[in-house]
Amino acid sequence: MESPEDYIKLTEPELYLRNYEDKIIIIDEVQLKPEIFPILRSLVDRKREAGRFIILGSASPDLIRDSSESLAGRIVYIELYPFNLSELENKIDLVLIKNVKVKAAIEIKNSNSPRMTKGNTLAIATLKSQQNFIITPSADDYFIKKNVRVCSIKQFINTYLPEIIE
Repeated sequence: MESPEDYIKLTEPELYLRNYEDKIIIIDEVQLKPEIFPILRSLVDRKREAGRFIILGSASPDLIRDSSESLAGRIVYIELYPFNLSELENKIDLVLIKNVKVKAAIEIKNSNSPRMTKGNTLAIATLKSQQNFIITPSADDYFIKKNVRVCSIKQFINTYLPEIIE
């Protein structure tokens, strides 16, 4: 919601979000529009589906606690730490950490035929993550190595992300 265009899209948030209820919706900088939480609660209650909304930005527990409607039972917090230089050099795009433990390392590829590079292998070994994913545009779902799964973003969000955040 950093751009005025995105902010304007949510002048009527319920109408806008309902038009995309079959899509994964990512809302960044949610702290700029805290009045959206009651609407998210209503939409989640109508159609319970894990990973349907991904809320980013300064969506701190304090912000949610202070909102007029609670998202209790409808939200999972994953604290994402900044990348360090070795992670960036070693080709990992996203690291999910929960309770100070690396839960998953994720690399996003534009190719339908991903391959493991030395950088990927080194990053995975360094992070010691429990699960590793390579996200591709393809709908395929398979292991490229014993502990590295290749899948689509939809498959990741619908199947594997709920397991990671439990």
